[in-house]
Amino acid sequence: MNLGARQFLGAGKWQSQRDDAGKRDWHVELKRRDDNSLVGRITVIGSSELREARIEAQVTGDDIYGALVDDTDQQIGTFIGTVYKENLSGTYTFKNGDTGTWSWNQPLPD
Repeated sequence: MNLGARQFLGAGKWQSQRDDAGKRDWHVELKRRDDNSLVGRITVIGSSELREARIEAQVTGDDIYGALVDDTDQQIGTFIGTVYKENLSGTYTFKNGDTGTWSWNQPLPD
């Protein structure tokens, strides 16, 4: 995955395994550091569990893994993902036991 851009915006869809509400939106603003780490904020639309969180992630090859951290510095979830051609998708797990899938629905940064 080439995340050469130092700062970028993104958006995608997420779907919880707990309910039948279907796919819902999320938005991120991220900054890539020289060590291939990502930091930023995520805004989640339609979740009763999470509205906003800090993202702390690492990119290794085509894989991404990270944590969601609330405003009290408590880790509230983790996520992993993989790039397949022009698609980035993965799974998440919240501390409360909710699990689901997520996908990036915009062109990947160059």
